[in-house]
Amino acid sequence: MPHKPSQILYPRVRLEALSDGIFAVAMTLLVLDIRLPDDFHPARASDLLQGLLDLLPKVCLT
Repeated sequence: MPHKPSQILYPRVRLEALSDGIFAVAMTLLVLDIRLPDDFHPARASDLLQGLLDLLPKVCLT
């Protein structure tokens, strides 16, 4: 039985919006050239998140 457009799990517009958002974040990071310190090697995702949060004041005050 073919699916009706209203029965699609994720509408095409939502997927396009998601990909646009991901692309915008990636381009912003490339333009800002945000880099973690060379001696920073996070072992867990929480360490990475904390490292990025520690960079926030430097990015906002630049």
